[in-house]
Amino acid sequence: ELESREFSLYSTAGDAVDSIAHLAAIKGVEVIFTLGPGLPDNVIGDSLRLKQMLLNMLSNALKFTTKGEIELALTKLANENPGRRATDEDDDPFTVLISVRDTGIGIPSEQQRKLFARFTQVDTGITRKYGGTGLGLAITKQLCELMGGQIALESEPGKGSTFSLTAMLGRRSSKSNGPSRLPLTAKVTPPGCIALTEEVFVITIAHNERMREWIAETSKRCLNWCSTSPRCATIPSTAGLQQALRQCISDANRKSKIAVISSIMEADEIHSAQQAYERCIADYP
Repeated sequence: ELESREFSLYSTAGDAVDSIAHLAAIKGVEVIFTLGPGLPDNVIGDSLRLKQMLLNMLSNALKFTTKGEIELALTKLANENPGRRATDEDDDPFTVLISVRDTGIGIPSEQQRKLFARFTQVDTGITRKYGGTGLGLAITKQLCELMGGQIALESEPGKGSTFSLTAMLGRRSSKSNGPSRLPLTAKVTPPGCIALTEEVFVITIAHNERMREWIAETSKRCLNWCSTSPRCATIPSTAGLQQALRQCISDANRKSKIAVISSIMEADEIHSAQQAYERCIADYP
């Protein structure tokens, strides 16, 4: 039987991502977490079962991924009844689409149908190499169906897999008390966020191409809250940091803000970044 309680959808998904983040970092696998526009945070449903589904999917993805990235994306599906009054939207149930994409070993098409059966894995060689009982996806499918949804798989051997599921959730009434979080697509400045009139430059360093895109995109959205003219640049390693800093400094004025955001970095890369910064500061006192 499912519970029906109010919970934070953002925090529940974020906690699931945090649970695999350390092991992913050890393996050198990037973990990306995205929330689609218009997705409510305060929702009503069974948070424990939802988190269990997320953990099963993320853990499974990490098990079979040794390089590249894992991406968790949550999206609110379009209203199935477009004639409904907009004022009713806050209190009506909605469907969330949850997808976990990985760049792992992939699954042959002939093996995909039996993947959601209990105690089933692709082949015995996979079981010996990666371990597992074959229960995780079967349980996820069962929970997904209990929550009024379906689960699907797209996969190609050698390129990775995308597991997608849907679930029905309730919305917290718009009349309920308590604050709600603003999505990254919000066009207003959140409380406590100081509006900046200066230019803001953001340099993103990440080996992984998708991670660079995600950090740059998220930075722009966040900076849109507090700056009228954010500018972002992306580079694959610290080798290009000094040149990127010089470009920012030459384009900036003394009131401009420059920030450097990095994904996973080794100790020597941190040292290299520090040296690049110090050289640029010395050149532009």
